[in-house]
Amino acid sequence: MSSYQRAPYTHFHELVDTWTKHAQAIETQVKNLSERARVLGTLSDTPEVRTRLDEDERRLHNLATKTKTVLKELADEITTRRKELSRNDLDMIAKVKTAMINALKNYEDVIT
Repeated sequence: MSSYQRAPYTHFHELVDTWTKHAQAIETQVKNLSERARVLGTLSDTPEVRTRLDEDERRLHNLATKTKTVLKELADEITTRRKELSRNDLDMIAKVKTAMINALKNYEDVIT
C-alpha cells in the first residue's frame, strides 16, 4: 500500500493512479508498435501486419487523447487543492511525470 493511500483516497489520487496507468500503457503500446514497425520492408511485411500497425497507432492516439483529458482534470485538481497537497502527493506527481515524459520520448523515437 502506498503511503498516500493511508490518507483518504480522493479524486486527486484517482486521477494520479489513472495517469500512472496511462503512462504504463503508453510505454507498453510504444514497445508493441516498435516491434511491429521493424517488420516493415522485410519479407514478413504483409497487409495484415500493416493493418495491425495502423490499429496500434489508433489505440495509442486514443490513449493519448484520454490522457490529455486526465491531465487537464488533474491540473485543475492540483490548482484547487494546492495548499492541501502533501509532500508525498507532490513526489508522486513528479514520479509519474517522469514516467510519462519517458514514455512520450520513446513514442517520439518510434515515430521518427
